[in-house]
Amino acid sequence: MDECKPLYHGTYLTGGTWSPTRPGVFFTIKMDGELDVWDYYYKQNDPTLSVKVTDKALTAFNIQDTGRLVTVGAADGSATLMVGPSEFCRWQPPKSFFLHFPRRTPQISTTSPA
Repeated sequence: MDECKPLYHGTYLTGGTWSPTRPGVFFTIKMDGELDVWDYYYKQNDPTLSVKVTDKALTAFNIQDTGRLVTVGAADGSATLMVGPSEFCRWQPPKSFFLHFPRRTPQISTTSPA
């Protein structure tokens, strides 16, 4: 079973889901009791926010449609309700998205046939 061990983290992931409100943001839960929030547009190699919820393995979670409330369930049957930061709840377009567009578009003149 060692061949299934995570490459960069010392624990197994037990779940994950995308944010219902922000593109590029997703949540993962792990066997060590941590909830990680990843913002792919901010940084890709590490979670943007890591919260140690419990010492037990996290087995289930749900995110409210507004992205503000997160409920996490643990292997011992406990449930934790958390209020997430507002930065992860409001829709914001990724900054790099707009870098692909020129600031000014060239004007194209057209003439009508005579």
